[in-house]
Amino acid sequence: MIFPVAEQACLLYVLNGEFQYGLKDENLNIATDYSLFLNCIILGKHIYNSRQNENCQIVIVTFYPDILKKNMTGY
Repeated sequence: MIFPVAEQACLLYVLNGEFQYGLKDENLNIATDYSLFLNCIILGKHIYNSRQNENCQIVIVTFYPDILKKNMTGY
């Protein structure tokens, strides 16, 4: 899956399985109950199911700039 480029932040949380996050030449395995917080404006990001014979379930939450700015100024 290729991530779309957008001016927002993304949180990926693994419910079940494991996925591999790739950016250019680097790959990182993200296991069950772990998460990854990303800047979605970077080009070239991919995620893959690390275990082809098993299902991987993830939740992706996006944070738009207005929401991030509003929450950051409130503290």
